[in-house]
Amino acid sequence: MNIALISGTSGLVGMQLLHQLLQGKEYAYVLSVGRRKLALKHAKLIQIAGDLFKINSWNWQDLVNAQSLGGEYHVLIDAIAEKNC
Repeated sequence: MNIALISGTSGLVGMQLLHQLLQGKEYAYVLSVGRRKLALKHAKLIQIAGDLFKINSWNWQDLVNAQSLGGEYHVLIDAIAEKNC
């Protein structure tokens, strides 16, 4: 499973790249990280807001799981868990 990780999506270039990633078939999910979330919804988009200076200590599984209302990101959470082992 290919997962794109992108930051800077509130800017002009970042927003254009985000739209291309969401429209393409190369990535199953797109994780957008930043200081705040965008007013944008898409089935492949997962937005994570937080302090980017502490990104190395983020618990990615918990952050993605918090975005999953009905467990729709279970496959993604499993993929992240495999990478962290």
